[in-house]
Amino acid sequence: MSDAAQAKLQVVATPIGNVGDLSSRAVEALKLAAVVCAEDTRHTRPLLDRVGASGARLLSVHAHNERERAPEVVALLQQGTRVCFVSDAGCPGVSDPGGRLVEAVAAAGVEVEVLPGPSALTAALMGAGVDVARFAFLGFLPRKGKERETLVKAATDAGLGVVLYEAANRTDDLLVDLHAWCGPRRVVVARELTKLHETFHRGALAKQGAAALSPPFVDRGEVVVVVEAGAASAAPAHVPLDVARLAADPTLSPKDKARRLAEAQGIPVREAYARLQAAQDGSGAGEVKRALQQAADAAMALLAADDRARAARGLPDDDSPAAGSDVTGADAALRLLARPSALAAPVEGHAAAKALLAALAALDDLREALVDGGRDAGDDADDDDESS
Repeated sequence: MSDAAQAKLQVVATPIGNVGDLSSRAVEALKLAAVVCAEDTRHTRPLLDRVGASGARLLSVHAHNERERAPEVVALLQQGTRVCFVSDAGCPGVSDPGGRLVEAVAAAGVEVEVLPGPSALTAALMGAGVDVARFAFLGFLPRKGKERETLVKAATDAGLGVVLYEAANRTDDLLVDLHAWCGPRRVVVARELTKLHETFHRGALAKQGAAALSPPFVDRGEVVVVVEAGAASAAPAHVPLDVARLAADPTLSPKDKARRLAEAQGIPVREAYARLQAAQDGSGAGEVKRALQQAADAAMALLAADDRARAARGLPDDDSPAAGSDVTGADAALRLLARPSALAAPVEGHAAAKALLAALAALDDLREALVDGGRDAGDDADDDDESS
């Protein structure tokens, strides 16, 4: 069927196990569609036949061709063709293809309509019975690598529950990893949702993995893992968010800085040292140098003004050298504090000198910390690499 005035892409949720969960609205949309875009046409054809929608033409749109198919689908819609999109099961775009197609259709100015329905994500949450009022849905984690832990800990550190998809034969390993990352939180593994053997396996994360669940876990079927939310981890107030500030923080040792950066960004400690060193070279050292120079210039300008005031008032000179190229900022501040000021406001002059001297001392300490940090970074990285 075609109707240019009403052309829209209808994104339709389909059953995840029980065909009775397909809504009457979804059935009507599939029956009226001229084209049904499907993740797997061989999987979708039996469903269409069962609900009496066998007249639609099937067009394969899956994760590997979605971007290339999008212009074709947009053209069909612009011609007024009724088009539906379905994934193999559940909601398109939720750990399934669909997002890129919807993006392209919306960008072309064509309306997108969603027909919600069955979802393994929401079904698992409905039956979990643990605190997941706020949660992060992570879909399928990467098979290996540091990113697995980084994704989960980012969610749990924020006080969120975690919902994951996993293959049944990898669930035991996942539960062992989750225990290492999250500790003994309550967990529910939902298996074969909406199907004949739907089961909620409940327990706590433990070193034993799936063996800690009840009823005993069966290594078959589709799996959703729900980890309860915990208290959010309080981020240390003194740890800046950007690398340059962390690199210049004088309250932390180079080793502590590297470890915190490595944990926050999910990178090796050696790489963290390199990033901190680059930040020091690129901004921290330059900022310290500029700040030191500004403080020194201010101190020497104040000394020169005091010297001129003393000369104008006929006051005797002291034995210290006059302000000039051989006098440092610290020397100038110390000289001002050691004699009565000839300036109109001697109290303010002495206060300024004290402030400048304190600033110079703090900046000198910071400069030494940066230099020491760069000197020690290589040794600390070697120590951390050996211990990790």
